[in-house]
Amino acid sequence: MFGLTYLYVGALLERGVKVLIYVGEYDWICNWVSNQEWTMNLEWSGQDEFRSSNGGQLKEWYSKDGSTAGRTRNGGGLTFATIAGAGHMVCIVFLSFIMSLKR
Repeated sequence: MFGLTYLYVGALLERGVKVLIYVGEYDWICNWVSNQEWTMNLEWSGQDEFRSSNGGQLKEWYSKDGSTAGRTRNGGGLTFATIAGAGHMVCIVFLSFIMSLKR
């Protein structure tokens, strides 16, 4: 059932729902490279905009205190972000970073 999650993400994007995919840069269970790969290959009408954003590269994003919070790509309603210094429990340990992404 969960193996086809990307189909649901694509359908949400097609309906105009903004989607945030985030991952800790030190997460070896759901590593950021694999997560970036599936988002880059996700099929929906905003795919080209997403793939070409930032010249096709991830760009750094910053926390409120100005420190590097991770890297990100955004386009077509989809945001992909890594969280610097975080592992698999990113949503618990780095809640303030996650909340700053929502803005």
